[in-house]
Amino acid sequence: MRKFFTLVFLITVCFSYALAQTKTITGTVKDGSTMESLPGVTITSSSGQSTQTNADGYFSIEVSSNANITITFIGYKPQTIPVSSQSTYNIFLERDSQELEEVVVVGYGTQKKADVTGSIGSVKGEEIAKQPSMSAMQSVQGKVAGLNIVASENPGSAPTVMIRGLGTA
Repeated sequence: MRKFFTLVFLITVCFSYALAQTKTITGTVKDGSTMESLPGVTITSSSGQSTQTNADGYFSIEVSSNANITITFIGYKPQTIPVSSQSTYNIFLERDSQELEEVVVVGYGTQKKADVTGSIGSVKGEEIAKQPSMSAMQSVQGKVAGLNIVASENPGSAPTVMIRGLGTA
């Protein structure tokens, strides 16, 4: 009887060890269209471990032998891969081509450009980059019709911004 319990105990220990085996997998994550390495990609295993790729798109994570890993990155479609016997993975992510609608930032929030019923002034980033300046206010000064920026006489204080007249300060 004692031999029977010893045998059952040994079998239980062996099975629990086999089920709880972990392994380290490594790999790289790249953009599927440009083949460039992607830094900062999140790799999460189904057992809860998580890591991110380094500057070269390389990752290393310890997972259980029967886990799945999920690869996510902003602007790309998430991908789930079952862990197999291999220990190195080369993963290629597809871009997620959902585009944002054009949005306008207004004084009290944001609105879709199509919903705004007033005049809109905009300045492209290339125009701002052409003229070096000390602040964002100086960057747009003189580039938008109806926008007047008046420097304050007090050192360190913010300039006054007037839109289409003196009563809007």
